[in-house]
Amino acid sequence: MVLVSPSEPLSQLEVLVVDCQATAAAPRGHLLEIGWARVLGTTITHAHASLIALPDGEQIPPAVARITGISEQMIRSAVDGRCAWRELTDQAASLTPQPAPTVIHFARFEQPFLRTLAAGVFPLDVVCTRDIARRLLPNLPRCSLRALAGYFGRAVGALRRSADHVDATAFVWHELVGLLDRHGVST
Repeated sequence: MVLVSPSEPLSQLEVLVVDCQATAAAPRGHLLEIGWARVLGTTITHAHASLIALPDGEQIPPAVARITGISEQMIRSAVDGRCAWRELTDQAASLTPQPAPTVIHFARFEQPFLRTLAAGVFPLDVVCTRDIARRLLPNLPRCSLRALAGYFGRAVGALRRSADHVDATAFVWHELVGLLDRHGVST
């Protein structure tokens, strides 16, 4: 992914930050929630999170309900995943360059769900904050979102919810961009 020209710092790039919560990893799991926001530096705009309707007959596993706080009652008012995907891609379409520069923590988890929603056309150019952190900070014992945010001085809420994780990922991205800029990295 070429994020910006070498003469521009990464801190000047507006990105889409995305987070998903699911009943389990793909392909067994089903999307429960998706959140996203546009981020430039430390400014977050157009933040949105949607609960996603489960397929008929599917339920939220008790362990997932416990760590997300998402209940069966809450999911009754959820939207179809394709509707949320359209809203997300509308935000992505307004970014430059295209495909939209997109930041996800542990993208390997989210991408299968997003690619299923995309149904062939995937307008996101994804970078993973976990993968970047593993390269830049090889001595950290863990590179989970909670661990990285804590390392950089920010707490993450106890529940795993997309809105909080989008905020935390944006924070981690900002901190990693500072490290990348200091190393002269722009791709």
